[in-house]
Amino acid sequence: MININKPEIINFCESDPYAVKSYCAIHNVPVEKNLGDITKVSELPKCDFLTYGFPCQDISTVGNRKGIKQGTRSGLLYEVERLLEGTKYKPKFLLMENVKALTEKTI
Repeated sequence: MININKPEIINFCESDPYAVKSYCAIHNVPVEKNLGDITKVSELPKCDFLTYGFPCQDISTVGNRKGIKQGTRSGLLYEVERLLEGTKYKPKFLLMENVKALTEKTI
């Protein structure tokens, strides 16, 4: 039986120290749960539900519209793909958050 009312944050990835501090305060988790820069993470921890996002400036209608490409901030999406492909235990559910422009064909 799964208790969906009490999810547990296993880890998170964030490299900005101010964002880490905010995240920890909002979610009441210790800073030690931060894995840091996602490009340096070698494997996902075992989890049932993975939520993720990436910087939207390269795809947002108010951004520079470079698209999702390696080497762009939005290219961090490929890091999630890398981790999902290389991990032994796949999450049962994925939830990606970003901007509306992500669903447009012009990206």
